[in-house]
Amino acid sequence: MKTSSPLARLAPALFVALSLGCASDPESLESEDDLSSVGPAANLQWTAYLRETSAAKLQPGCVPFAVAPAPAVPYKGTALLLHGFSACPQQYVEVARRLSGEGYAVLVPLMPGHGRAYTTAAGAATDVTDQVVGDDKFRDYGAFAKRMAGIVAAAAPGRHVVMGLSVGGAVAASAAIQSPGTFSRVLLMNTFFDIASEFAALLTPVLSDIAPSYPYSWGPKCEEQRKLGRAGFCQFRITNLRAVQHFGQETLANVSKIGGSVQVVGVEGDPAASTRAIAQAAANIPRSSACFYEKGVPHALFSRQDNPGVDMYWLSSALDQTVGFLTKGKAFDSGAVSAVAPYRRCSAR
Repeated sequence: MKTSSPLARLAPALFVALSLGCASDPESLESEDDLSSVGPAANLQWTAYLRETSAAKLQPGCVPFAVAPAPAVPYKGTALLLHGFSACPQQYVEVARRLSGEGYAVLVPLMPGHGRAYTTAAGAATDVTDQVVGDDKFRDYGAFAKRMAGIVAAAAPGRHVVMGLSVGGAVAASAAIQSPGTFSRVLLMNTFFDIASEFAALLTPVLSDIAPSYPYSWGPKCEEQRKLGRAGFCQFRITNLRAVQHFGQETLANVSKIGGSVQVVGVEGDPAASTRAIAQAAANIPRSSACFYEKGVPHALFSRQDNPGVDMYWLSSALDQTVGFLTKGKAFDSGAVSAVAPYRRCSAR
């Protein structure tokens, strides 16, 4: 059975937008770093989570990890970093190190069902995605958000923060909604509250109902990046992406319940996440600031491996502003009027 030609063209194109690879410095961080700074309760819960997750055979870049505050740096709080659909924790190696240097204990979990080791035959990889959340269980993302928020809530007192990119942004928002008072700062990056209209055909109700388990692939570009060290999966089912959309839509309807200081970030013309939905979230979240990067900055704006040969002129500024907001509460710098009214453009340099 083959995909129809329009959808066959859509899936690889959407990967270019959604793919969330690792930083250029992807050596592994210890998944069992000394977390005594977060206190025994949170440490115990995190250890239990690691034990459960380790029951599955994972790709090396997909193992959840934690980073303690840098030596001689006083503990400031705990940071929870959440990756996106089809990606893995390796995405946050660089951000985690930066936050550790600022005195934060950093937790980087693995999204439900993600990161399983793939098999290879005749030079072709086959992903194991049977545990990735399907639309019939889309609220599993919410349960995951609640569990991770509970670990942070049990941590030693401090200024706790949460950050998410793409579907990780929706999970971060859900964590803040379900655990009011836990997070002082919430950073929502290119959040998948809904799919961009350009690719809505992938998730039409008719198609989702008729062929929810139909296999799709991000295409050759993803396979090439896999060979270069990108962790995550390239193959999925319609129901997996529909679950992300459904969860994002439900979370969007409740964003007014998010407390703390919130920074919303999007990209003009994002071909993956709906900028309309992101703007709607920014308008409905109390105490929020928002800006949109200029068109051309990718959805996967932290990923060097997803942008080979590209001048990532925005990356240094994006990392600085991410750490600045999470650790000091400094809103992202913005300048010219954005194409996404009524917001301004995030400063990219």
